[in-house]
Amino acid sequence: MGRSRLPLSVALKAYWPWLAGVALIPYVFAVGVTYLAFPKWVWGLLFISGLLGAYWPWFSKDAPYSFWFVGCAVFIANLMAAALLAVTVLGAA
Repeated sequence: MGRSRLPLSVALKAYWPWLAGVALIPYVFAVGVTYLAFPKWVWGLLFISGLLGAYWPWFSKDAPYSFWFVGCAVFIANLMAAALLAVTVLGAA
């Protein structure tokens, strides 16, 4: 029998740096000045690597599956905040 997973609160305290990718990727997409200069596969790789970072603690059998849900919620919340930032502060049309 394998080891047991950490509770969500403990996993969030231990693995919060793994959520940095999903927290920062939306800002890179929304406010990146020259994001069109990069090929689409670079953006795809950046997106996948950020999501893989949030998925890894569950995949390594340390965090509960709800850690992944928190990662998705962080991504969506930061995506909305980055879009709002791009429209209001940077004046994107």
